[in-house]
Amino acid sequence: MARKYDLITELYNRTCKTVVSNPQNWQAFLTSACRNYKLRFDEQLLVFAQRPDATAVLEIERWNGTFGRWVNKGATGIAVFDDVNRSRQRLVHYFDISDTHESRFSRPVPIWSMKPEYEEEIIETLESTFGELKSRADLASAILSAAENAAEDNLPDYTRDLFYGTNDSFLEELDEDNISLIYRKAVTNSVAFMIMARLGMDTAQYFEREDFEDIINFNTPQTLNALGFATSDIAEMGLAEISKTVMSLEKQNRIIAENRKPDYNVVKENQTERSPNNDRTDLHDAGRLQTAQPDITGAAGSTDGTLRTDESEVPEGEPQDSVLQSPDELQAERASDGSGTDGDRADGTPDERTVGERGRGGEPESDGYDELGSQDQQHKKQSSGSGVEAGSLRLDYYDRSNEDKSLPFFGGDDTIREILGTTPHLKASKDEIRAFFEAHAEKDARISFIKNIFNNDYTEVILSDDRRVGYKTYQNVLQFWEGSYLSRTAQSFYDWGVVADHFEAMRLLGELQDKMKPLPSMDGQMSLTPSLSLCSIRLRLTELNLLNCSTSPICRCPISLMLKRDTDLSRLAALLFLLPISSRRTRSSIN
Repeated sequence: MARKYDLITELYNRTCKTVVSNPQNWQAFLTSACRNYKLRFDEQLLVFAQRPDATAVLEIERWNGTFGRWVNKGATGIAVFDDVNRSRQRLVHYFDISDTHESRFSRPVPIWSMKPEYEEEIIETLESTFGELKSRADLASAILSAAENAAEDNLPDYTRDLFYGTNDSFLEELDEDNISLIYRKAVTNSVAFMIMARLGMDTAQYFEREDFEDIINFNTPQTLNALGFATSDIAEMGLAEISKTVMSLEKQNRIIAENRKPDYNVVKENQTERSPNNDRTDLHDAGRLQTAQPDITGAAGSTDGTLRTDESEVPEGEPQDSVLQSPDELQAERASDGSGTDGDRADGTPDERTVGERGRGGEPESDGYDELGSQDQQHKKQSSGSGVEAGSLRLDYYDRSNEDKSLPFFGGDDTIREILGTTPHLKASKDEIRAFFEAHAEKDARISFIKNIFNNDYTEVILSDDRRVGYKTYQNVLQFWEGSYLSRTAQSFYDWGVVADHFEAMRLLGELQDKMKPLPSMDGQMSLTPSLSLCSIRLRLTELNLLNCSTSPICRCPISLMLKRDTDLSRLAALLFLLPISSRRTRSSIN
């Protein structure tokens, strides 16, 4: 069976021939590309071949991490080349917004749209970006003038490559002047077409078949790349600036709309407190603000296309990568709320280049990755920072200048991960920690989350090799030690960022999986003692294998005696959880 990379390569080659076979196919491609204008030209071609109706595409890690959206079960990925030169022979998979759904961690995906009242501002944006326009009579004239200016300024950078790549093409027999004229006309009209299509304008009113009749001359990979990359790059310049303008105007409109809302807290004038008409009171109940809900619509119409193919599908149940990016106006959104970037490749189409050169992780291409398995791309049991309801701990600050350095360093990745994975006193389960990390890639958010789920006690646990170890939380560090704290034989202090990195390593290694519900912390267990039953304490003792003597009729240890008397459960629980491990084991062998 041919490798999937070879299949996608063949699809790409066929698509290259198809889009330049006639003007209609080229216009259909431009209509698809304008929605994903921040993708590379080769990526736009493959998106057009597989999902011509895609409106905002991102990798799965970006959908999960940036927008908290999960990819639907059975969704088919859009395979594209990892790098433009295809030197690594790897594929990356995008998913359209229509292939995803919201989670409780979702944030709005900023997909902008043109409105008639924005026309004047957009004309100003085009002029400031591409220079003085020949015509500003209307938006269409301004776009055509801007495309002409852009082609004149930028095409010299691409023309030389075209001259060297005309062999075996229909341009081969032409001189350089005629090639330049054909090239400029094709790029100018293509850029204008893309901008108009993205703004929702009826392109049929402004373009005729003859405007793209020269497309058929770019019939080799070299000439098509010269045309396609120039068109894609120049159109991105214009649409990126338009995106910023539209996003800014939409933000202003939201502010104005908010300011127009009536202030219901203002007491009506001429009403006297405790007056007959106001005897009740002007106080009102205060409630919680409603949770902001994303206002997203992922349109995905259906387009008839002979090139659209679903590549090999992964069987149901195929595991997915755990962590996806943001569409087109992500950059503008970040400018407004501190967390977005203008836009990713096509108008609503997230582009890797804006959020950090693709975030792909360089994973090798695998056969049959593009269809997801039997579960949605998410973890059902999620917990954001608010899932830990205890609030921020008030922790002491540890002055490391007074650190006792006479003790050996205590650590080792496996040891630290075992402590973090076995302590029963965290306020979040392993599933919740894993879900939070997969929904939040920001290190500061992870650190804050991890710091808040730790108990603030001197905590000791027994490792699988019977070593006694412990930890204590501080505002700036997490202290670990070996042995009993007062007689510890080694210790170390880990910054919270390092601790968060250990949890991330556990997630990647598949170690954040709950096998049983976490136990309450010591304080939490003590608070439950009034409701503890004798039966539950016996069960707890049995689970821990600490007191095999607890039900023996002749055992005289304090705990066994208390069990037989059925009295003082609080004291019994305190003894159970405070008694040193070594003492428990000694007492358990009395009989």
